[in-house]
Amino acid sequence: MEKVRKVIKYSVIIPCYNAGAYVDGLYKMLSCPREDVEFIFVDDRSHDNTYFNLCNSAYKQDNYIVLQTERNSGPGVARTIAMQAAKGDYFMFCDADDEFDVKIFDVIDDFLTQHGDADMVVFPYYIERRGRRCLIDEYAPYKCGETLERSYIAADSGILWGRVLNSQIIRKHDLKMPDRISGEDKCFVVQFTVFANKIYKLQTPFYTYIMNSGSITHNKHIAEKQTTFEFLQPIYRKNFPDIEEKMFANNHMLSKMKEFYDSGKTVKYIRNWCKEQNKRYPEWIKHVDIKKQSIYRRAIYRAMYKSNACMIKFIMGIRRLFY
Repeated sequence: MEKVRKVIKYSVIIPCYNAGAYVDGLYKMLSCPREDVEFIFVDDRSHDNTYFNLCNSAYKQDNYIVLQTERNSGPGVARTIAMQAAKGDYFMFCDADDEFDVKIFDVIDDFLTQHGDADMVVFPYYIERRGRRCLIDEYAPYKCGETLERSYIAADSGILWGRVLNSQIIRKHDLKMPDRISGEDKCFVVQFTVFANKIYKLQTPFYTYIMNSGSITHNKHIAEKQTTFEFLQPIYRKNFPDIEEKMFANNHMLSKMKEFYDSGKTVKYIRNWCKEQNKRYPEWIKHVDIKKQSIYRRAIYRAMYKSNACMIKFIMGIRRLFY
């Protein structure tokens, strides 16, 4: 008798890097009795016992799928491998050192019963830093069940953990995470948004992003090919021309300042580069809501707009002491 193939509704994708000590706790947290949910773990060639523990943990369950990258490539490649193997109708994402509430599946079931045409569902999340937790709702202007404009999504932070994505769009358009870009999740979300027709908001938070200086799911030593903005600029220009200049400062200028500081670029080099970029987008500062920025960002934005390289390096140095 032919075995009946399980229908998978939700695939949760978890890249793992040097997470060996966290595997048991991760497995316990994600324990879920539902047969229509699968959890796909991808070890990015960790230097510790991550892969062994993923395969051999006493808490491993039948719906835990363990994969491994061919070489250490970063979370983007790991997520792409997982998406290609995933069978779910909807994809969710989790980092190995964060908190994921499996109660989300029952709530999403009810939500999709009412909004079965959803291509993307977004919801608030928590950020925890040094024991303090705060709620982040990037979609506060919208109420639960309301539809969001695609341009609103294309301009948000692009994080993956506060979303449920219709996998048909990913498969139909062969969407992948870009390789060697620090904002690979942002790039993926914008690409997905181009093809998303219905985007809804769910009010309940189910995810906690744990901020720490040694994140186990990021490989910061992997050289980047380009900034997020450089990757997304042609997509913005074609599909979201009204937000191109708005995204310029955050997705390009700040990324470059960090790169220049880390690589020890001279004051002269930084000053000339900023002048060139300010000629390219002379009004970009007007698209930044300065009042909503942190003290650090207020200062760095103004310094960049004035091409004040000395101040830029000073601010970056101060920031490094706290992050």
